[in-house]
Amino acid sequence: MRCWTVLAACAVLIQAVDCLAQQPVWQPTLADARALAAETGVPILVHFTGQNCIHCTIMDREVFADAEVQQSLRTNVAAVMINRDLDRAIAAEFGITGVPADVILYPDGQREQRVGRMARQSYLGLLAQAGRRRQTPPRRPLDSERRSLPRDQQRTEQTESATGSGVALAESETSQLAAEPAVNSDDPGMSGYCPVTLRLKDTLQAGRPEFSTVYQGVMYRFSSRENHRKFVESPSKFAPQDLGCDPVILTKEHRAVPGDARLRLWFDGQLYLFSSDKSRQEFRSRPLPYTRMRSAVRVEDLQRTRMQ
Repeated sequence: MRCWTVLAACAVLIQAVDCLAQQPVWQPTLADARALAAETGVPILVHFTGQNCIHCTIMDREVFADAEVQQSLRTNVAAVMINRDLDRAIAAEFGITGVPADVILYPDGQREQRVGRMARQSYLGLLAQAGRRRQTPPRRPLDSERRSLPRDQQRTEQTESATGSGVALAESETSQLAAEPAVNSDDPGMSGYCPVTLRLKDTLQAGRPEFSTVYQGVMYRFSSRENHRKFVESPSKFAPQDLGCDPVILTKEHRAVPGDARLRLWFDGQLYLFSSDKSRQEFRSRPLPYTRMRSAVRVEDLQRTRMQ
């Protein structure tokens, strides 16, 4: 009996470690990092990088490519990487002039900032110190407790539960849904394929016009009402990175060229689309230069080209 108990415990532990390893190292946006921090109680770490930054490249190679650093980024903080030269508004908000730089926002409102290149061991120490200052997030009422609340408060709790992370998610993601009309509703994102079906089944299935949602200025279509609902609850989980633009061309040439859903790769739990197999192969061989930047591409910049 004891042997079976130990084996069962080991199986659970292996499953938990495997699940943790599949979580993304970097959050797609600062808003996503804030939502994750609100849900889990961990500090927010904002790492600023820049164009033609030699020290940033060294940190990519010697620090962020390290498995132990990646694990610590997943568990101790809600991390996001910002390119100072592309996301100038965010850099100005934090007063960033030199890169590389790290800003840690603690749950108690305190802030810490480090400027300059850090070695692997020093960075691990920074992450461990940040992790020790996490706070337990507010507990959500049980169903039995909700039923004793006034009706209006019950509706509020249900709305927050549906979004997955309460007010933080509502402000960061849901507010972007249909907040503005699609720039080109006749040319939907991902060539009209359902992003939810693609993520859950890795299958291209045409979306239906009656199940549509605008997210970050792009119109997405869904194959069913249920898939539409799943997207609305967590759009950044399903929407492609960089508004579906080819990340290789975006990084190297600063041109927003739409990718083809048939030319796709998953990296760090996120979907990337490519305009050619050459771009996809280059990304596959060395993804970090094209994923460490969270670009400030706008939907108006998209060079619309219909995929044949």
